[in-house]
Amino acid sequence: EFCGYGLGLWQYPKQIVPLLVLLNRYEISSYLEIGVAAGGTFRLISELLRQWSSHAAFRAVACDPAPPGCVSYSLDKYYRASFEQWLGASPHATYLQEFSHRLAKVWPQKGVGDFSFDCVFIDGDHSFEGCWEDLEMALSMGANLIILHDIVNGECPGVCEAWRLAKDKLSDRFDFEEFVGQYEAVQQTCGQDLLGIGVCIRKTTPLRQRC
Repeated sequence: EFCGYGLGLWQYPKQIVPLLVLLNRYEISSYLEIGVAAGGTFRLISELLRQWSSHAAFRAVACDPAPPGCVSYSLDKYYRASFEQWLGASPHATYLQEFSHRLAKVWPQKGVGDFSFDCVFIDGDHSFEGCWEDLEMALSMGANLIILHDIVNGECPGVCEAWRLAKDKLSDRFDFEEFVGQYEAVQQTCGQDLLGIGVCIRKTTPLRQRC
Protein backbone atom coordinates (compact mmCIF):
# COMPACT_ATOMS: atom_id res chain seq x y z
CA GLU A 1 0.00 0.00 0.00
CA PHE A 2 2.93 2.35 0.61
CA CYS A 3 4.97 1.77 -2.55
CA GLY A 4 4.51 1.24 -6.25
CA TYR A 5 2.27 4.26 -6.82
CA GLY A 6 4.91 6.98 -6.98
CA LEU A 7 5.03 10.02 -4.71
CA GLY A 8 3.67 12.63 -7.09
CA LEU A 9 6.81 14.75 -6.75
CA TRP A 10 6.55 17.98 -8.75
CA GLN A 11 10.28 18.76 -8.51
CA TYR A 12 13.40 18.67 -10.65
CA PRO A 13 15.96 16.29 -9.08
CA LYS A 14 18.77 18.79 -9.69
CA GLN A 15 16.81 21.36 -7.64
CA ILE A 16 15.25 19.30 -4.81
CA VAL A 17 18.39 17.28 -3.97
CA PRO A 18 20.57 20.31 -3.13
CA LEU A 19 17.67 21.69 -1.08
CA LEU A 20 17.60 18.50 0.98
CA VAL A 21 21.37 18.69 1.48
CA LEU A 22 20.95 22.24 2.78
CA LEU A 23 18.10 21.34 5.14
CA ASN A 24 20.24 18.57 6.62
CA ARG A 25 22.56 21.23 8.07
CA TYR A 26 19.95 22.83 10.34
CA GLU A 27 18.00 21.97 13.46
CA ILE A 28 14.36 21.73 12.35
CA SER A 29 11.67 20.46 14.70
CA SER A 30 8.59 21.66 12.81
CA TYR A 31 7.66 21.96 9.14
CA LEU A 32 4.74 23.62 7.32
CA GLU A 33 4.05 23.17 3.61
CA ILE A 34 1.62 25.51 1.86
CA GLY A 35 0.35 24.13 -1.43
CA VAL A 36 0.74 20.36 -1.38
CA ALA A 37 -0.63 19.09 -4.72
CA ALA A 38 -0.17 15.29 -4.86
CA GLY A 39 1.80 15.30 -1.60
CA GLY A 40 5.16 14.05 -2.85
CA THR A 41 7.26 16.98 -1.65
CA PHE A 42 5.52 16.96 1.73
CA ARG A 43 6.08 13.25 2.24
CA LEU A 44 9.72 13.39 1.22
CA ILE A 45 10.72 16.45 3.23
CA SER A 46 8.73 15.67 6.36
CA GLU A 47 10.06 12.11 6.56
CA LEU A 48 13.66 13.28 6.17
CA LEU A 49 13.27 16.10 8.68
CA ARG A 50 11.71 13.70 11.17
CA GLN A 51 14.69 11.35 10.79
CA TRP A 52 17.17 14.19 11.19
CA SER A 53 15.45 16.01 14.04
CA SER A 54 16.69 15.62 17.60
CA HIS A 55 13.19 16.47 18.86
CA ALA A 56 10.96 13.51 19.60
CA ALA A 57 7.93 15.73 19.08
CA PHE A 58 8.75 16.69 15.48
CA ARG A 59 5.59 17.80 13.65
CA ALA A 60 4.72 18.50 10.04
CA VAL A 61 1.59 20.23 8.74
CA ALA A 62 0.35 20.34 5.16
CA CYS A 63 -2.06 23.08 4.06
CA ASP A 64 -4.02 22.95 0.80
CA PRO A 65 -7.66 23.72 -0.11
CA ALA A 66 -7.92 20.49 -2.13
CA PRO A 67 -8.45 17.05 -0.52
CA PRO A 68 -5.26 15.13 0.37
CA GLY A 69 -3.32 13.93 -2.66
CA CYS A 70 -5.53 15.81 -5.12
CA VAL A 71 -4.05 18.42 -7.43
CA SER A 72 -6.50 21.33 -7.38
CA TYR A 73 -6.18 22.08 -11.11
CA SER A 74 -6.56 18.45 -12.23
CA LEU A 75 -9.29 15.81 -12.11
CA ASP A 76 -6.65 13.10 -11.65
CA LYS A 77 -6.93 11.57 -8.13
CA TYR A 78 -4.28 8.91 -8.71
CA TYR A 79 -2.25 9.79 -5.61
CA ARG A 80 -5.10 10.33 -3.17
CA ALA A 81 -5.42 6.84 -1.68
CA SER A 82 -1.69 6.31 -1.10
CA PHE A 83 -1.26 9.79 0.39
CA GLU A 84 -4.20 9.31 2.76
CA GLN A 85 -2.82 5.93 3.84
CA TRP A 86 0.56 7.48 4.52
CA LEU A 87 -1.05 10.25 6.56
CA GLY A 88 -2.93 7.66 8.61
CA ALA A 89 0.32 5.84 9.37
CA SER A 90 2.32 9.02 10.14
CA PRO A 91 1.40 10.51 13.53
CA HIS A 92 3.90 13.33 13.06
CA ALA A 93 2.00 14.62 9.99
CA THR A 94 -1.28 16.55 9.78
CA TYR A 95 -3.22 17.65 6.70
CA LEU A 96 -5.36 20.79 6.85
CA GLN A 97 -7.75 21.23 3.92
CA GLU A 98 -7.76 25.01 4.09
CA PHE A 99 -6.66 28.14 2.27
CA SER A 100 -3.43 29.48 3.75
CA HIS A 101 -4.84 32.98 4.26
CA ARG A 102 -7.34 31.46 6.72
CA LEU A 103 -4.79 29.52 8.77
CA ALA A 104 -4.36 32.07 11.54
CA LYS A 105 -8.13 32.29 12.04
CA VAL A 106 -8.84 28.54 12.12
CA TRP A 107 -5.63 27.41 13.84
CA PRO A 108 -6.97 27.43 17.43
CA GLN A 109 -9.67 24.94 16.39
CA LYS A 110 -7.26 22.45 14.79
CA GLY A 111 -5.26 21.23 17.77
CA VAL A 112 -1.99 20.92 15.86
CA GLY A 113 0.40 22.74 18.19
CA ASP A 114 1.72 26.28 18.28
CA PHE A 115 1.24 28.62 15.35
CA SER A 116 4.98 28.61 14.72
CA PHE A 117 7.31 26.58 12.50
CA ASP A 118 11.05 26.30 12.00
CA CYS A 119 10.70 25.67 8.26
CA VAL A 120 7.97 26.77 5.84
CA PHE A 121 7.71 25.69 2.20
CA ILE A 122 5.56 28.06 0.10
CA ASP A 123 4.05 26.66 -3.09
CA GLY A 124 0.41 27.76 -2.88
CA ASP A 125 -1.13 30.88 -4.43
CA HIS A 126 1.31 31.82 -7.20
CA SER A 127 0.18 35.43 -7.57
CA PHE A 128 2.55 38.04 -6.15
CA GLU A 129 0.00 39.04 -3.52
CA GLY A 130 -0.71 35.47 -2.43
CA CYS A 131 2.94 34.43 -2.32
CA TRP A 132 3.97 37.53 -0.40
CA GLU A 133 1.13 37.07 2.09
CA ASP A 134 2.30 33.50 2.73
CA LEU A 135 5.88 34.71 3.17
CA GLU A 136 4.77 37.37 5.66
CA MET A 137 2.84 34.71 7.59
CA ALA A 138 5.97 32.53 7.70
CA LEU A 139 7.88 35.48 9.12
CA SER A 140 5.19 36.02 11.76
CA MET A 141 5.57 32.34 12.70
CA GLY A 142 9.25 32.92 13.42
CA ALA A 143 10.39 30.58 10.64
CA ASN A 144 14.14 30.20 10.34
CA LEU A 145 13.95 28.74 6.83
CA ILE A 146 11.42 29.95 4.27
CA ILE A 147 11.37 28.11 0.94
CA LEU A 148 9.73 29.52 -2.19
CA HIS A 149 9.00 27.33 -5.19
CA ASP A 150 8.89 28.50 -8.84
CA ILE A 151 11.29 31.42 -8.37
CA VAL A 152 12.51 31.30 -12.00
CA ASN A 153 9.40 29.79 -13.56
CA GLY A 154 8.40 31.82 -16.59
CA GLU A 155 4.79 30.82 -15.96
CA CYS A 156 4.81 32.24 -12.40
CA PRO A 157 5.90 35.90 -12.62
CA GLY A 158 4.25 36.71 -9.29
CA VAL A 159 6.47 34.26 -7.42
CA CYS A 160 9.56 35.52 -9.24
CA GLU A 161 8.69 39.06 -8.15
CA ALA A 162 8.08 37.99 -4.55
CA TRP A 163 11.48 36.26 -4.46
CA ARG A 164 13.25 39.36 -5.75
CA LEU A 165 11.50 41.49 -3.15
CA ALA A 166 12.32 39.03 -0.36
CA LYS A 167 16.03 39.23 -1.18
CA ASP A 168 15.82 43.02 -1.14
CA LYS A 169 13.73 43.46 2.02
CA LEU A 170 15.05 40.66 4.23
CA SER A 171 18.79 40.80 3.61
CA ASP A 172 19.53 42.25 7.05
CA ARG A 173 18.09 39.14 8.76
CA PHE A 174 18.42 36.37 6.17
CA ASP A 175 20.89 34.80 3.79
CA PHE A 176 19.66 33.30 0.52
CA GLU A 177 20.25 30.21 -1.56
CA GLU A 178 18.89 29.39 -5.02
CA PHE A 179 18.57 25.99 -6.67
CA VAL A 180 17.54 26.67 -10.24
CA GLY A 181 19.32 24.05 -12.37
CA GLN A 182 17.51 23.30 -15.63
CA TYR A 183 17.37 20.40 -18.07
CA GLU A 184 18.42 21.42 -21.56
CA ALA A 185 15.89 19.19 -23.30
CA VAL A 186 13.01 20.83 -21.41
CA GLN A 187 14.37 24.31 -22.04
CA GLN A 188 14.55 23.60 -25.75
CA THR A 189 10.96 22.34 -25.76
CA CYS A 190 9.43 25.06 -23.56
CA GLY A 191 11.70 27.95 -24.44
CA GLN A 192 11.93 29.09 -20.82
CA ASP A 193 13.18 28.17 -17.37
CA LEU A 194 10.86 26.21 -15.08
CA LEU A 195 10.40 25.69 -11.35
CA GLY A 196 13.33 26.94 -9.22
CA ILE A 197 13.73 26.83 -5.43
CA GLY A 198 14.74 29.80 -3.28
CA VAL A 199 15.55 29.58 0.42
CA CYS A 200 15.60 32.41 2.96
CA ILE A 201 17.88 31.33 5.84
CA ARG A 202 17.72 33.34 9.05
CA LYS A 203 21.26 34.30 10.03
CA THR A 204 20.75 32.92 13.55
CA THR A 205 19.38 29.50 12.49
CA PRO A 206 20.93 26.80 14.71
CA LEU A 207 22.93 24.07 13.04
CA ARG A 208 21.97 20.46 13.58
CA GLN A 209 23.90 18.67 16.30
CA ARG A 210 25.96 15.79 14.91
CA CYS A 211 26.61 12.60 16.83
